[in-house]
Amino acid sequence: MKHIQIYDPPMSVAAVSSGVHMDRDTENFPAMLAQFRQQGIQIERYDFDLQPAAFAQNAQVRVLLEHLGTDVLPVILWDGTVQLTGRYPTLEERLEWLRIVGAPA
Repeated sequence: MKHIQIYDPPMSVAAVSSGVHMDRDTENFPAMLAQFRQQGIQIERYDFDLQPAAFAQNAQVRVLLEHLGTDVLPVILWDGTVQLTGRYPTLEERLEWLRIVGAPA
């Protein structure tokens, strides 16, 4: 079974409630994850503010944070391998990822 882990950047409640604009890639990412779940892919998502221990426990994420700081977030891992850092996937990348897992785009 495929396994995806997402280590999200810090998101303060004040920023979210104040209506900070998110780009389309960030806005559309949860829909792609829902499609992955429908295909039986295990998804784990960690929030930097709420689950800091998860970031420290993953050696790859910890090293990235130590060397590059929180600008490296989000970090997206597929089956334990870093696939993307510093941003959410673009539409083209999401479509390719969905194609790889056989999900309808």
